[in-house]
Amino acid sequence: MALAKAEMDKNETIGTDQIQVTLKAASTGALLTMKIVWKIDFFSFRQHLTVPMASPAIKCSDLGVSEIDGDWCLVLIPKIMSKRENEEKEREFVSLHLRRETKGGDVPTRFWLRIMDAKNNCVYRRDCLKPVIFAPKSTGSAMWGWDRYISHEDLFLPKNNYLTDDSLILEAQIQCLASTKLVEDTMMPNTNSREVNLLTEHMGQMYRAKEFTDFTLVACDGRELKAHRAVLAARSEVFRSMVTYDTKESANRRCEIDDTDGETLDHVLSYMYGLDLEQLADTESVKKVLVAADKYCLKGLVEACETLLISKITAETAGNLLTMADRHNAASLKVACFKFILSHMSEVTNCGGMTEIAKYENGNKNGLMNEMMLRVGHLGRPQGYNKDTPSKMKY
Repeated sequence: MALAKAEMDKNETIGTDQIQVTLKAASTGALLTMKIVWKIDFFSFRQHLTVPMASPAIKCSDLGVSEIDGDWCLVLIPKIMSKRENEEKEREFVSLHLRRETKGGDVPTRFWLRIMDAKNNCVYRRDCLKPVIFAPKSTGSAMWGWDRYISHEDLFLPKNNYLTDDSLILEAQIQCLASTKLVEDTMMPNTNSREVNLLTEHMGQMYRAKEFTDFTLVACDGRELKAHRAVLAARSEVFRSMVTYDTKESANRRCEIDDTDGETLDHVLSYMYGLDLEQLADTESVKKVLVAADKYCLKGLVEACETLLISKITAETAGNLLTMADRHNAASLKVACFKFILSHMSEVTNCGGMTEIAKYENGNKNGLMNEMMLRVGHLGRPQGYNKDTPSKMKY
């Protein structure tokens, strides 16, 4: 399986409004992840307004992602009056929606609309986890969200701390699908993609041919792998310290690694040289690579392994994968295990998963079970969580 990854952060500041865009690509497609951070100052002075306010927009045309073309922004109305059948009187709410302005086609999208505090912690959220269709404006479904996003009573209640120095800080995370090629081209608008592909190919050939190597890694099974100090230093801060400072390894140009076998180490080096990890298929191999990737601070490889392991979560594997994720800083895998276990508690228990977690907790005293319940269990919705399905708006 080929593992491709592209990332870009694009920050645009207009007054106190900030937009951040992150792109990530995988081999079988690409998940375009966009993030809008919107700070509205002096919100209490705006609470009476009944006209829409819009955040600055993320322009997909600037990113080159033509298949999901459009401008994405948040639309907020500080005050709407609403009353449901079981309510005695109208109440004041903030309305918040995500809007896509385009003449293009339909785009399945999921999104999270959050209120953040000054320390960038989520204090309130409404999530649309099931993808909805953002279609062209003419069809009437280019804007999704909540008319009753949050009530004024909750928003302005001091103990909730939803406002930071009278500022409302909103964060929207948006996920859509795009092809790998488009995302990779987007990431390198000023670079000839063919030359980049050739560079990656030549780097891989140099590793496989062991040309001009100047450093040797010795795995725990005795297998020796030749590498280049420059590549090791460029790709890993851990290796960089090893080969640049006055260490025994640097002097001998040789390092013995007593906790990683040769096959796993070869996978790690292949990733560092830009090679496809096509043979990385079985769960145990992926787990070993993740452990090594965490040790050598290869964040991209950790994330790639997490993606593979998330698809392998079952009642039999959930307990083991959760403890491994906690031990090796695999946050996405950890949350995925939490959610699976809470949805399949009896099956995981019958398979011994809960016993494995309990044994791990006894040795680490880190409250993993409590964290699971607090993060994604019934106690675990962030403060103010509401799971109401978002509505589409015609405008």
